[in-house]
Amino acid sequence: MSVTQTVSEGPQEAMRNRQLDRDSDHAGQPPAPPGQAGSHTGGSLTRVTANFTPRAMAALDRLCEKTGDSRTDVLNMAVMVYETILDLTREDDGKTLRVLVPRNDKETEVRVLQFVG
Repeated sequence: MSVTQTVSEGPQEAMRNRQLDRDSDHAGQPPAPPGQAGSHTGGSLTRVTANFTPRAMAALDRLCEKTGDSRTDVLNMAVMVYETILDLTREDDGKTLRVLVPRNDKETEVRVLQFVG
């Protein structure tokens, strides 16, 4: 079985564009009260408290540094990516994901990601 997903922009670029849209839409305005968040969220925001291991916290900070995104943006994207990975692995054996990676302009390589646990 083959799965192809077309993405017009990378996740980092999409998140930056959404942030720029939010910033320009609400420039000079106070933040919306809870329950009245902008349409970009699809509804109100929910605050979540989580306990991170030192290793996970270091990874989160590295991702924020690499992308320039906030912790909230990185965590939101991570949850959505995790859901996509679960959906794609369930189409196969539930633990394996095959990814087509370009090596150069003419060649690609299939990498197999196996999730344990």
